[in-house]
Amino acid sequence: MTLPPCPICKRDAAPNAADSPFPFCSPRCRMADLGSWLDGSYRIAGTRTVDDDEELLESLMAAASEDGSS
Repeated sequence: MTLPPCPICKRDAAPNAADSPFPFCSPRCRMADLGSWLDGSYRIAGTRTVDDDEELLESLMAAASEDGSS
């Protein structure tokens, strides 16, 4: 069975210990991947609907009114 390469740098990334950064080859590549998620570089495909936007707006308005009333 062949393991897939590191998704960041494409080097071999075999698990070798309990604290291994697998599927990444190193902690550096693991942090680079996390950074891509956090800065919005990675996105999950899908379509937004008007209902999604309205629900988001309602929840933001409710949170803002709770913060202002206390």
